[in-house]
Amino acid sequence: MKKALVLISLVALVCSVAFAQAAAEAQQKGPVTLTWWDQYSNQAGTHQAIFDAFEAETGNKVEMQNYSSSAAKDAFDLAIRSNQSPDIMSNPWKTNGIAAKYYEGALGALTVKASDLPEYIQKELYEGYTMFDGEVYSFPTKASNHSVLFWYDTDKLSADQVPGTLAELRELFKSLTDPANNQYGIALPMSDTGRMNDNICYLISAAGGNRELNPLTGYYEYDNDISKAVMQWFIDIYQDGSVHPASLTLATRTVRERFIAGEAAFAIDGVWYPGSIKKAFGADVLYRLGVHSTPVLTAGTQAKVGAHPVSGTFYLSSTCKDPEVATDLLLKLLDDSYAIRIANDMDQPPLNTSAIAKADVVPVYVEACEIMEDEIVYMPEALLRNANIAEVYAEKVDIKPNLGDILVGYLTGAITDWEAAVSDYNAKMNAELDRAIDAVKKSGVKVDHSDFVFPNFVPGESYTRDMYEAL
Repeated sequence: MKKALVLISLVALVCSVAFAQAAAEAQQKGPVTLTWWDQYSNQAGTHQAIFDAFEAETGNKVEMQNYSSSAAKDAFDLAIRSNQSPDIMSNPWKTNGIAAKYYEGALGALTVKASDLPEYIQKELYEGYTMFDGEVYSFPTKASNHSVLFWYDTDKLSADQVPGTLAELRELFKSLTDPANNQYGIALPMSDTGRMNDNICYLISAAGGNRELNPLTGYYEYDNDISKAVMQWFIDIYQDGSVHPASLTLATRTVRERFIAGEAAFAIDGVWYPGSIKKAFGADVLYRLGVHSTPVLTAGTQAKVGAHPVSGTFYLSSTCKDPEVATDLLLKLLDDSYAIRIANDMDQPPLNTSAIAKADVVPVYVEACEIMEDEIVYMPEALLRNANIAEVYAEKVDIKPNLGDILVGYLTGAITDWEAAVSDYNAKMNAELDRAIDAVKKSGVKVDHSDFVFPNFVPGESYTRDMYEAL
């Protein structure tokens, strides 16, 4: 009995010493400074206000760094490879690219359970996107975006002059082009071939093709008639002389400069264009922005652009110095006031789109959001059918040249047969998919190419959760 009492006393003493030591360490640690990287320059002021309030409340500081959307992926990848990741980073990768970062060991879990998050957030959490092995790694704050809208200068033309087909738009570009006065139909961010690849793939989707895999076959089909017609359209408008000649050196942000300078009547950019223009050039020029639904190949058809379910907006790195403090900071983004601020910034719309009605925005931003809501449809996602597909995505490697590379390569003479290059790219994309599936299967993971095939998919319609259950 005495031995038992002595043992209990000893355990109590050890525990009290341990708790005292932990408390002393916590007190000694004091406030931390978190590093935050993102590609949301439009929201820099909004985020800084949150950081300032967080510091006043907790003593913890946040150092923010903004990157352009075209530079973010490479900058973040380099930081991860060199073990210099920020504590918190936005998601510049494709939705299914997050899995690769998880399996690389680049991401860290939040210190919050899914059940502790608001119900509307819980509905948007997916294993392989925002959760891994049941742990929350991120949550969405923004709605699915539409990054390829056709913006036009209302000083040059009115809404009723903008046609609905690519062929008609080509003719309009010709009529708006006057090289002697440095006037062109459109400026394109051709120095950023990744962005041009997105532009091409969005237009392929709007015309009835697929941005990525065909869900009915589970394979890429970039060498079909629709894809080639869209590629040919970009080639045609360039060879017509309707594309601003500086485009080969322009990125998305510098295209905006040419647009505001009045040198291009059209630009292709995201729903966030008004916010970007306001931040760079001031509110006085916003009256010049007009937006039009995505042009299609065939008159009378409705553009439907395929998108993935929304993924997380911000992630912790695996080297985050204090995940608990970082999680507390990210939870501030769930306040209703943050959704309204996102809308005020006229950036990618908040997940809670009802906040737009409460925000101070220009009408053309509301119109862009309405076009986005009307045109975007959710595509089937193999990850939501089999979470093990995350390992396939992690195994896959990027294939180059992509469609954007091929387009620019052809226009500059580096590629002589663009159709053959597209067919070769298509074959390599499918071969890489098969290789990645086989490699993961050989490691013992249960995956199969059939996971990518969705026989109940209806082109042009959203693929809903119940449709996964019906397979």
